[in-house]
Amino acid sequence: MSNKDFTLFSCIFIILTLFGAFLSFKVFSNEPLSGVIRGMIKEKEVVVQEAIVKCTDKPKISFDSVTVGELKKLKEYQDICDSYITDKVMYFTLIPDKNTYNDIITRDVKNLLQFQQYGIKPILILEPYIKDDVMSWSSIINGDYDKYIKQYFGELKKLGINSSDISMIVPLPEPNVPSWGTKNSNPKDFGKAYTQITNVIRSEFPDVSMSLLFNSQSYEVSDIEWNNGEYKGYDDYIAEIPDGYVQSLGIQGFPWTSAADRRKIEIVDPREFLAPDIAEITLKHLKIKKVWFNTGTFYSKYNQDPDKKVIIQSPQRKKILIDIAQVSEELANKGFDVSVNIFAENKAKTAEATDWSYSTSDQKLLIRDFVIDLNSKDIGFSIADR
Repeated sequence: MSNKDFTLFSCIFIILTLFGAFLSFKVFSNEPLSGVIRGMIKEKEVVVQEAIVKCTDKPKISFDSVTVGELKKLKEYQDICDSYITDKVMYFTLIPDKNTYNDIITRDVKNLLQFQQYGIKPILILEPYIKDDVMSWSSIINGDYDKYIKQYFGELKKLGINSSDISMIVPLPEPNVPSWGTKNSNPKDFGKAYTQITNVIRSEFPDVSMSLLFNSQSYEVSDIEWNNGEYKGYDDYIAEIPDGYVQSLGIQGFPWTSAADRRKIEIVDPREFLAPDIAEITLKHLKIKKVWFNTGTFYSKYNQDPDKKVIIQSPQRKKILIDIAQVSEELANKGFDVSVNIFAENKAKTAEATDWSYSTSDQKLLIRDFVIDLNSKDIGFSIADR
């Protein structure tokens, strides 16, 4: 045997000896051979998954000791990408009155100052509720809340929070859904109420961006069971709004499926549930270019009833997100400035009984890939989670 053959034989012998020792150890540890092989493959897969794909080229925002829920969640989303992901988050608050003002301003000052500290610009949603009661449009039009709205934004201004610290303000969101049915109102009253609130806000924040947010489907105010939604224009709602009072248009729409114990019906195409054609018409009527979609995909629905519960697997969620990005790009290609806000809160234990979150490892990759897709299409991104 030549020296070369002897060396080759020795190397093979050593490798086989080490492999045999490894198998022996695994067998004596009561692990079957099939499990050993699967484990070796799995270990190899883990190494592949550890390679992180960044969402953006910008470094992560350094969140040192945040206490606000929205910022804690934003930190988690940054960690998915190991990079910056967005500086915009959705933040919900209430229109104050004399009984609720102190609680609202105390909470919001603390939270909004922390947003400012880290350069995060909230999409400020002013919901029309006094605790659990819905406001009437007539009371807003009559100025019943003017004093407290002005005081609220005046206090923010005194503390150094300005128009530039807020992405946009959205008063009275989704005026075309049945939640307004108790108010005996008509759509044209919404425009008057929106204009009234905008005037008060701009007395303190003159340069702030104001936005509408419509549900993609409109309902009659009496349709409290949400049975007869229609994809139609919002002309009556914007008829009383003067030029210059709206800087961007928001359209809210989500995929939907019937309960598991019912005949299966699905709405999963964003060309339907986001109604981009209606958005385009409305943008032209408003004479503006900025539009944003408030949307998302759910993991599970009807969570509080096992017989009704529906789960959507990641491949279908991924397909919906890809389609949302495509619809957004199509609108952008027509000359509009488009962004997407993803609602990602787990509301399984609320009355809504829907989990919109992306909590598992494969679901987190859905968000990462979606943000990368939007960035490649020059579409803006923000998130709603807390």
